[in-house]
Parts: sequence; structure tokens; C-alpha cells
Amino acid sequence: MFSKLQLEGNALLATVTTLTCLGFLLIGYDNGLMGGFVNSRAFLGTLGIDEKTNAGTNMIALVVAIYEIGCFIGAVTTSFIGEGLGRRKSVLIGVIILIIGSYPVFSTMCAVLI
Repeated sequence: MFSKLQLEGNALLATVTTLTCLGFLLIGYDNGLMGGFVNSRAFLGTLGIDEKTNAGTNMIALVVAIYEIGCFIGAVTTSFIGEGLGRRKSVLIGVIILIIGSYPVFSTMCAVLI
């Protein structure tokens, strides 16, 4: 179906512009979500972060920075190796990385709940 789709001129410009806008919209959504998450009482209480101290605000900044750096590295890595691997293998590797990365969060919550 899409193999015969040829984008040229204004159609190509509109498609690239739309996809770029959607990408920036998602970045803004993720940043807003992360801002609400790191300031929630559940997050701060679970990790014992006091946001009124310099150490607490530095820890929150570190969590957000690691999240953003991880997103950047993932996007750049996928752009280089994703084409060779194909869509299915790229998604599978992404899911495996997500599961491995979620384990520390899950184990922290389990330790608090026990």
C-alpha cells in the first residue's frame, strides 16, 4: 500500500513538518509528565528525597538528567542501528531494555511495600 506513495514538494514538506511537530509535542508531554512525577509525594517519600534541601533538589535534577540523556542515547542509537536490524528486532531490543531498566524501580517499590 505505501510502497507506491511518493512524497514530493509541498506534500513532503507537510509530512515532515507534521511529524516534526508531533515529535516536539511528545517531548513536551514527556517533560511535563516527568515534572509531575518527580514532585509527587509518593516519589519523594519512597526515595526519601527532601526537596527543600540542596541535596534533594540535586537528586531530582540528576533523575531528570539521566532520563533525558537515556532518551537521547536511545534515539541516536536507534537511528544508526535500527535500519539494519529492522522494525521488529528494534522494538524487541527496546522492550528488553525497558524491562531491564524498570527492574530497579520495581524492586524499590517492592522493598517499600514489604
